[in-house]
Amino acid sequence: AWRAEDLAGERPHVLLGHSMGGHLALRAVVEGAVDPDALILVAPMLGLRLPTGALLGAGIIAVMNALGRAERGIWEAREGPGHHTRQRNL
Repeated sequence: AWRAEDLAGERPHVLLGHSMGGHLALRAVVEGAVDPDALILVAPMLGLRLPTGALLGAGIIAVMNALGRAERGIWEAREGPGHHTRQRNL
């Protein structure tokens, strides 16, 4: 049903799971319930690690702090017309 909604079949089918949803997304793929083109898991409970290790992430954070970006959010914490569209685009 998920792929059937894309009548042209041209868009990639990406499954994103966050936190416990990451576990559920992975389980759905392993059990064959879904067959996405890509799987994005943001779930610390899975214990997945970057091939480069945590050191690279720490280095990126250090550079952002050095550039004065430590308090910069990804989006503004306010609501208004078009706010959700801008937030989604970010």
